[in-house]
Amino acid sequence: MRLPPARQIAYGDHPDQVGNLHLPVGEGSCPAVVLIHGGFWKWGWDRTLMTPLAHDLAGRGFAVWNIEYRRVGQEGGGWPGTFEDVAAAADALAGLDGVDPTRVVTVGHSAGGHLALWLAARHRIAAGQPGAAPLVRPCGAVSQAGVTDLARGGSRRPRRWRVCGIARRDTRGATGALRGDLAGCLASAWRAGAARPRGR
Repeated sequence: MRLPPARQIAYGDHPDQVGNLHLPVGEGSCPAVVLIHGGFWKWGWDRTLMTPLAHDLAGRGFAVWNIEYRRVGQEGGGWPGTFEDVAAAADALAGLDGVDPTRVVTVGHSAGGHLALWLAARHRIAAGQPGAAPLVRPCGAVSQAGVTDLARGGSRRPRRWRVCGIARRDTRGATGALRGDLAGCLASAWRAGAARPRGR
């Protein structure tokens, strides 16, 4: 089955405030997966890390929004810019054709896993804070080798592994290895929300 080509869509004015929308074959709106790449929150790694996973998920009937964001080492990256970017990217789903913004799951790897969890919890952020009042509220999140305790992660690892006060783990290859398990996790999220990917 040949998938439609992915479209690059801007959600902001910065060159890295973009995403690639991968749609499955067929018509109508379908459940969406927001993919957030890792790379220690640092500039130098980009969304192409998640492209193979985007293709795989689109082939299974999901709309996939593979996002880029400003990272540490770039002007505006870090706190709060990185978080404002991923929030804006997720909210952009509300205006994209072929996507059902009521059926969204976030998926991130490593640093992106941390951001995927943060996106899924935005509805708990106090008004006026970065990321508050989401337009799109995910029904689930998958964190692939995500750093979930930033303070502990930054204090327990050797200094040579620390990046921006946050420890890293070597998770190369985890994205490909977890593809099968990820499909099962997403299917569970859709069942809980009485939703199915296109073609299922």
